[in-house]
Amino acid sequence: MSFCFLRAATKSFTRRSVCYSASTRYFLRNEKRVVNVLSRSRYTTRDYSTGTPSNATTEAISFGSEELSKALELMVESSQTLPPIPPDQDQEMFWRAYLLANQIIVYLAARPPMEVEAFATLFQSASVPDNSPIARGRIGVLKLTTEIVRVMDSIPPTSTLNSSHPEVFQAFKALKNDHDAYVGEGSVDDLERWSKFFVGLRTDLIEFTTRIGTVVEGWESDERQSKK
Repeated sequence: MSFCFLRAATKSFTRRSVCYSASTRYFLRNEKRVVNVLSRSRYTTRDYSTGTPSNATTEAISFGSEELSKALELMVESSQTLPPIPPDQDQEMFWRAYLLANQIIVYLAARPPMEVEAFATLFQSASVPDNSPIARGRIGVLKLTTEIVRVMDSIPPTSTLNSSHPEVFQAFKALKNDHDAYVGEGSVDDLERWSKFFVGLRTDLIEFTTRIGTVVEGWESDERQSKK
């Protein structure tokens, strides 16, 4: 199963895409550059030839609410059918967690600039019907966060990733605490509790995605270099 948005280029990009699939690897690609969602308002680019951030920045790609909702729901569905990752392939666990985290950020951030904060406010605290797009979006974000926690928790204690990338696990700990406090105490339908969870999620998810993204992009850069 796959779902891909293609958008005409602006400025330095000739084509951009946001692709969602059952693959464990997911990127916003443009030839040798990867667009990495690190904030609510813009993307930064990383040059694979050096593995370092590019000086170029561009305004965020934006999509309609219906497209973003459909993409989120497709990723939730795909995440439930992905095959288990063998314990000896711990790097793939990083990739999958990165894929899922990026999907949440795209859903929240890849909107017209004037709508991002207004949507976040509604998503955090609006009382809405159970079958509304916002209610379904909350369910999707929670399910993907739960899957991130499950994937990261499945990394064996003996994995070298624990010692080589402690900053990723430190960021994950904060994200896991947000998740566990929300699902482990009271009803997940309580709007006040959801609001508290979402405030923490916005900060800790971006921190986690930034940390783990630096690692997996480095791996991708090394892989590309080895094929030259």
